[in-house]
Amino acid sequence: MKTRELSCHCDHCIAGDFDTCDNPLYVKGWDQQILEQEAPERRATRNDVAEMREGLLDLVAKNNIVAIASGDVGEDYYILNVISDHAETLTANLMDDWNAQYRAGSSVIRGHFYERVDCQQSSSNRFFKLVTDKIGCVYSSTVRFICSELEERMENGEKMFMLSEWEHLDILGSLDGF
Repeated sequence: MKTRELSCHCDHCIAGDFDTCDNPLYVKGWDQQILEQEAPERRATRNDVAEMREGLLDLVAKNNIVAIASGDVGEDYYILNVISDHAETLTANLMDDWNAQYRAGSSVIRGHFYERVDCQQSSSNRFFKLVTDKIGCVYSSTVRFICSELEERMENGEKMFMLSEWEHLDILGSLDGF
């Protein structure tokens, strides 16, 4: 690309005849500029995302706490304490204790859900109660995040589990595109 120190709007320059410019003393000569092209930012493709999800499923094990993408209005995600050793492919139709139905051939993970509860201790943390009397299933493809251990707290004589604000934000970030 060629540049000059100043631009000129004489009749010759406007016509593109720069060699006969009326103001060569003011605009000075042409300088050759070499532009460097930046490498384009690589975007993740659907295939890349699918591979990352598969890799995440390989890490899910018994007693992990995982965040599940929600399709329900008002809930971004659910938290599940995994009780199965790994994802399983159903050989028959299944209805879990939460009355969710799954077809044969579906890949699911079994576990106990954490139920969100209101707690007055802190507005920046999320509190949950582990529901152990029901076993739930989730499609393995909805697993989006493996949580760290939740902090246990006693609230009115009942065991509660606290999810920190930073982990909540990390989970929300993992839901991008769901």
